[in-house]
Amino acid sequence: MNSLLEPADLVEWIPVAIGQRAQCDHCGQTLRPNDRLEALVTATGSFDTELVVCRCGRCSKGSLRDGTERPCLLVRGRLAASVDAGGHSRVVLSGAEIVDRSE
Repeated sequence: MNSLLEPADLVEWIPVAIGQRAQCDHCGQTLRPNDRLEALVTATGSFDTELVVCRCGRCSKGSLRDGTERPCLLVRGRLAASVDAGGHSRVVLSGAEIVDRSE
């Protein structure tokens, strides 16, 4: 078994919001489980990641804004319903893939 983590493994199951809904950071549209999502993710430690920006399918840009200073990954996936260790409902990033920004 290969114990090395692939970059896509680091962005899978990142918490997006508490409860069963999230919002697009650009237009405010309500996002629910199974909705498509584009997100910017930063690494906060060796295996810790943090969701920075969440965009709905309509607001997806497929790129980073010029002048972005923090190193981050552009990720696409879907929202999935989940429960955290404390039994609280949340939505997470599922089926995540890192977008090649050089396209």
